[in-house]
Amino acid sequence: MPTLENGKYYRIRSICSGKVVTLDNNNWATACLDANMDNQIFLAAHIVGDAWTLRSYDGRTLGYPDTSRETWVRGYANADYGDYKWDITQWKTAGGAEYRMWVHGASGETVLDLKDSKKDDGAWIWTYQPNGTPAQTWLFEEVSNPYDRDQ
Repeated sequence: MPTLENGKYYRIRSICSGKVVTLDNNNWATACLDANMDNQIFLAAHIVGDAWTLRSYDGRTLGYPDTSRETWVRGYANADYGDYKWDITQWKTAGGAEYRMWVHGASGETVLDLKDSKKDDGAWIWTYQPNGTPAQTWLFEEVSNPYDRDQ
């Protein structure tokens, strides 16, 4: 099974909608069509154990305002690595490469979720209690280093 690697870039795709995590201009996390944009590519930085930080190529860290359920996920500029941690674990589903993203420090009670399992472009992403649906399962697709395309 593929595993996440520290220092690699990934596109995070919703198993439910097929759309990718996107940080919009107002810093909200939404699921949008893949346009290979900087706000859709995330650097995985391993912190410790299952804890990871995800920073978009345009410099925003994927995070949450607190560890409670039903909070909107956002991009935070100027956040230090480790300010917003996700416990990312492989989830045994059909393809074997899917992951669940648990809010670090929330005792396994809060995960990244595609709100209401919506498949529309621009659907909101938030944190919610685990319920085992595809709306809470994400595929990490490795992409080439975006710096290489800029040179």
